[in-house]
Parts: sequence; structure tokens; C-alpha cells
Amino acid sequence: MEESNSFEKLGILEGKINSILELFKIERENNIKLRQEKEDLIVRLNVVENALMKESQTLNELNQEKFLTIDAVDELIKNIDSLVEVRQER
Repeated sequence: MEESNSFEKLGILEGKINSILELFKIERENNIKLRQEKEDLIVRLNVVENALMKESQTLNELNQEKFLTIDAVDELIKNIDSLVEVRQER
């Protein structure tokens, strides 16, 4: 009777070991998927960061052009005012 009880215990132990091995297999597969997802997200993040940096650079360039345009318009206004004053003096 003890021998059959020992075999039952071994059978239970074997079942539990197989369950643990199956859990490890599932967790390993999940880990692989998560690592791939992480890599994909890193690539996407890099693409978004690069696009944002380009947009920021473009915005800075547009701001510089705006200030140059404002300066040029101010200079034109001064020149027109000077011409108007010269004409009015004549």
C-alpha cells in the first residue's frame, strides 16, 4: 500500500512539475512578445522624436524669417516716411 501511495505522490509531483514547465513556457513566450513590442515602441518613439525635432527646427527657422521680415518691413516704412518727408519739403 505504501508503494502505491509513493507512486501516487510521484504522479502528483510529476503533474505539478509539468504544470510549472508549461507556465515557464508560456511566460517565456510572453517575455519574447513583450521584448519585441518594446523594440517596436522604441523604433516608433525614435521616429516621433526625430519628426518633432525637425518640426521644432522648422518652427525656429520660420520665427527667424518672421523677425527678418518684420525688420525689413520696418526699414521699408522708415524709407517711405523719409521719401514722403523729402517730397513734402519740396
